[in-house]
Amino acid sequence: MELAVDEFIINWHLSNINDKKQTAESIKRLVNKKCHRLVFDYAYLNRIAEKLGDIARTRKGDTYVTLVLVKRLQMLVYNSSKVRTCEGIHVEELGLIRDQLDRLVIKSALCVQGEKKLLITTDSDLIEKAKTFEKYGVKILTPSEAEEILLSS
Repeated sequence: MELAVDEFIINWHLSNINDKKQTAESIKRLVNKKCHRLVFDYAYLNRIAEKLGDIARTRKGDTYVTLVLVKRLQMLVYNSSKVRTCEGIHVEELGLIRDQLDRLVIKSALCVQGEKKLLITTDSDLIEKAKTFEKYGVKILTPSEAEEILLSS
């Protein structure tokens, strides 16, 4: 099963809120262990890589963040057996999304192969537009909803 994720995977992984951190870690672990694969539009993967690099630079004094959390995420997003990149397709409905990064997240989800194109996000704008992209097979889920589905698959 392939799926797309937005930056929540980074934000929650680095969060001080244990529930969020545990959910992000669980999803990351499920991707690693259950042969699930993340799909990113090329431009969006570049954004994720930039963000991880920025965090590593700005928090370099915090060895736990840089040597454990950021490294784990970098190892995942650079693992070609767990990540597939694509040139996301353009659909008319992308014009309804104002934020450029949100459009890249949707383009990533549109690249997911299979009947179910799962997109995991905490972005309220994307969650509100979930019905808009259902006709393309995109199912927008919160991290908690996604974790349930991944645990049962």
